[in-house]
Amino acid sequence: MAIKNELSILTKAEQLDLYSPPLLSLEQQRLYFTPNEIELTELKSIRLRNHRCYFIALLGYFKSKPVILSPSFNLIFDDMQFISTQVQGGKGIRPFSINKMQRDRIYQRILRLLNYQKWDESLHFAPLYEHLVMVGKAWLEPRYLFDAAAEYLATHRIAIPKYTVLQKLISRVIQQVKKALNNKLRIHVSSELHGFLNTIIDDKDGLSLSQLRAGAKSVMVTELKKELTVYHQLQPYTRQIDNAVKGLALSSKNQQHFGEMVDYYGSKLKRFKRPQQHLWLLCFLTQRIRQSLERLADGFIHHIRKQQEAAHAFAQQAVFDSWRSAA
Repeated sequence: MAIKNELSILTKAEQLDLYSPPLLSLEQQRLYFTPNEIELTELKSIRLRNHRCYFIALLGYFKSKPVILSPSFNLIFDDMQFISTQVQGGKGIRPFSINKMQRDRIYQRILRLLNYQKWDESLHFAPLYEHLVMVGKAWLEPRYLFDAAAEYLATHRIAIPKYTVLQKLISRVIQQVKKALNNKLRIHVSSELHGFLNTIIDDKDGLSLSQLRAGAKSVMVTELKKELTVYHQLQPYTRQIDNAVKGLALSSKNQQHFGEMVDYYGSKLKRFKRPQQHLWLLCFLTQRIRQSLERLADGFIHHIRKQQEAAHAFAQQAVFDSWRSAA
């Protein structure tokens, strides 16, 4: 059975940081809360002083990061006092509340001033989805896709939507790219290679996943023998593995990313569906075969060097013994 956890992209702390008002220094308060001439004109059209202060706060936050927020007065108390006394030139401001309709009207003003659009699923989902599918072919890593989405939104001057919206979109992108790769797997993985991969995953007779993940821990002869055993079991399938991975036309980043999933999940790999297992394992085996050859080569060089050092020491000792006997 496949693991069906919700896609994790940002940590709780990162989500809170993105979707909360920024903590501004005094210099930043002056930078973000000082309106220009156009903003001052807009400000004058707002009748209530409390709403003018709140408008300045939301405008400054949006300049800091293009996210639509709904902060309570208490959450932004210090900024509201700064705006009331330093920007509006009055006394401190007492707590008040803003309803959703009033906040929406304020954001309409802000978006118009800054030439931004509010996220609209019917307009923006499909273009961003298509863009991220292309990005995913280069690297299908959730955080990378999230950053690519944020960059796309900034370029097209669209406010960053809720985290759950991007989470859902990126999940669909990943599913689409994997679906295309699964179709390629059916074409490029032979029945023989299919059976070999299943044997590794199911830990039946032959090469096991734990053997593959372990590898030689040193250049000691016993460790190198283990590595040689692994390589001999992989060697008959090397060409098929290489051809299958080439047929998938993966980027180097995706090949590395998928290969790392084998070490990341370990024995839990069995919980995933076969196509996902095969995709990750093929990428892992490509790296593992190369790693095995490097380990064996390093071991061979090490032991040749040891033999040379021993031969050199023996020759020196022989010369010394010969000189001593002649004396």
